[in-house]
Amino acid sequence: MTALTVDQLAQIKSDALASLEKVADAAGLEEWRVEYMGRKGAIPQLLRGVKDLPETERATMGSAANAARSELNDAYDQAAKLLGEVTQRMTSTKGQEMSVGHLHAITETIRSIETIMTGIGFTMVEGPLLEDTQHDFDNLNIGPEHPARAESDTFYVDGGSPDNRRVLRTSTSSVQVRAVQELKAKPPFKIFSPGRTFRNEKVDARHHHTFHQLELLSVGEDVTIADFKGVIETLFSELFGKDVKARLRPHYFPFTEPSFEADLTCIFCDDGCRVCKGTGWIEIGGAGMVHPLVLEKMNVDSQRYQGFALGYGIERMAMLKYGINDVRVFLDNDLRFLRQF
Repeated sequence: MTALTVDQLAQIKSDALASLEKVADAAGLEEWRVEYMGRKGAIPQLLRGVKDLPETERATMGSAANAARSELNDAYDQAAKLLGEVTQRMTSTKGQEMSVGHLHAITETIRSIETIMTGIGFTMVEGPLLEDTQHDFDNLNIGPEHPARAESDTFYVDGGSPDNRRVLRTSTSSVQVRAVQELKAKPPFKIFSPGRTFRNEKVDARHHHTFHQLELLSVGEDVTIADFKGVIETLFSELFGKDVKARLRPHYFPFTEPSFEADLTCIFCDDGCRVCKGTGWIEIGGAGMVHPLVLEKMNVDSQRYQGFALGYGIERMAMLKYGINDVRVFLDNDLRFLRQF
């Protein structure tokens, strides 16, 4: 207690107010009250400890703690009032109870992915939706001549420079180099990034100009393709609630070498069905071992370290998980669809 300063008290108050803003129901509000204002809460404990401080500090800290308690009490009363008004509106509109909203199917899928990936040692990172061509293309070994950089494929935005234009990010792969540089990460490291991406696509049942993607990156001295198979088999087995196995097919991507497409055993059948077209396998997406040039952009010694990376569509995962056959429904805002989840 004697080490506490007024600045630290201010931080506790700030954290409490930030936490209060996230409270969504009466149960959460009560938990907040117990944590910060209850008999064993943070603020009362501070007040009880004031008497143990040196006399020169006692008055200042006591005054600050009392002021913090008063402010938090007022904030609590205001939050309780607002929650009461919301509850009243929900139950009194035309005498009928209003339904409470719930998470979107894509959000549910992302939350599940976050739980699974953090559980196997990956750290979640984020990057900007408005990117530059250096991070979206150059750092991933996608040269100026690549068709993905054409305006017919990518949404360009005013700003930047002729050599480093602004774009709506075309994949979460743009997070790879940016996150490693900003975190000053040193191998071994394992990161993942789920998020929204944009491409100039013609919208149909399988394509959309706005979608979500999952990026995984694992780098170390002895990371292998076997590690990659283990990770995706764990991810999808947990996500779909059924043991799945993966197979890899050779492919080409400029940011990985070797590159491959990954398939999973069909989660709907054992010997062939309409979804897997009778093959027993479902295509998931592309991956590979990180290209040495991409590692060097991360300031990682490509002679010593290696790793795998993958980018998978989250809508594709949700479509498989929930049995949806048209990607457009995720953004149509049709309540008949949204209420099913």
